[in-house]
Amino acid sequence: MSVLTWYYESNAPLSYEAIAIFPIVLLNAVMGFAQEERAEAAVAALRAMSADTVTLIRDDGRRRVSAAELVPGDIVLIDAGDAIPADARLVESISLQYSTKWVEQRI
Repeated sequence: MSVLTWYYESNAPLSYEAIAIFPIVLLNAVMGFAQEERAEAAVAALRAMSADTVTLIRDDGRRRVSAAELVPGDIVLIDAGDAIPADARLVESISLQYSTKWVEQRI
């Protein structure tokens, strides 16, 4: 608007307001774009970390199904490094260790 006003008033001196405002607006646009890119990358990383499929025991057999298909009563088999795909109750464990460091990082 400042440039248009300056151009309309053609006899006015050079618009220093427009010169000052333009880099600020440009910097704001670049920073907004960069922030949006980082946010999209973070969401993609979170989706990659979420459990898409899970191994479970259902009807006396092992199956690999989508985490969305879990129902109450399914027995989920979890190996080291697996993400737990839903709220669960621990039925049996071998060498299970609780780490307070992991909990503190998440809080």
